[in-house]
Amino acid sequence: MLRDIRVRGTFREPQFADLGLEHVPFDDLTGSETVERPLLDAIAGGSSAVVTGAPGGGKSSVLAWTCRNLPADHLPIRVPVVGMDDPSDPAVLGSVALGAALEAARAGSVELEDRQAADVEHARADDVLSRPRGSGLRGRLGGGPVPAEVSMELGSLEADYARGVQPIDRLHGFDRLLGILSHHGLVPVFVLEDTEAVLGVGADDGARDRFFTRSVMMMLREVDTPTVVAVQRRYTEVAAYSRLRPHALEVAIPVLDDRIEDGLVAILAKRLEFFDIDATVEEIVAREAMPALARFYTDKDGSIRHVLAALDVAVATAVDNGDPRLEVGHVRIGIGDWQDR
Repeated sequence: MLRDIRVRGTFREPQFADLGLEHVPFDDLTGSETVERPLLDAIAGGSSAVVTGAPGGGKSSVLAWTCRNLPADHLPIRVPVVGMDDPSDPAVLGSVALGAALEAARAGSVELEDRQAADVEHARADDVLSRPRGSGLRGRLGGGPVPAEVSMELGSLEADYARGVQPIDRLHGFDRLLGILSHHGLVPVFVLEDTEAVLGVGADDGARDRFFTRSVMMMLREVDTPTVVAVQRRYTEVAAYSRLRPHALEVAIPVLDDRIEDGLVAILAKRLEFFDIDATVEEIVAREAMPALARFYTDKDGSIRHVLAALDVAVATAVDNGDPRLEVGHVRIGIGDWQDR
């Protein structure tokens, strides 16, 4: 059985999409509706949210589960922070968010007209092409029941020209995108869960502050649809973060304390079920080893990720020794391997 666990990577960190299937709601673990229920209610009510917690404590898992349990008319859009040139630049974040939204819409079988997709792609371009200037223009903006009257005086340039993109250009793209999705009866929900790329250890303080006050603020205040952001607990005390509080519900991931071992057993049982391992947790991990895992969880400030990583090492050790289940010694080896990481 341990060999199957090792081969299938049962205790390794899964992809974001699988996290939603493996997640055990904290509301169930704690017996109080303080995480998943208020988060779902806020999003369904049109509000944004910030999910805070320790590294490895379950922020991404909560967001993945939430994405899977949103109302049917809500379209979750994961915006990857990892890989962005500069997530603290709202123009960069806006471009990636718009691109992710187009992909999510197409994956959700939303029929986009070529012109609609082109409008959004134009808004996320690195350069914006401005129209030639003539003597003047008067017309109507929008196709709603009460279109806005526009009147603009144009200059005398004869050719189109490209200018550097500005955040306002991204906002025009968001307005266009929201209108398209609304026409299809959909409410987009932007999800930024891998923010440790800009907020993690060694991150530049200036970039972190700009990420909060410019990029995240743009999504929360200027984009008229829910946005959910994961933030490490230690950054909730900085001044830049405090500016987000009036614009989003704050949901804190709890650290299990009263019944840590029971909580870990529930989490491990869900993992075994997801990977089709036909065994109970006690058949895989000796009960005598659970207190060591509970202490390690507490020592790592509630990091479930560290507990699972330690178990992965323990499994490899037991399999190499030909042992049928994880005993205290195997678990201690796994903990030792991850103690200082």
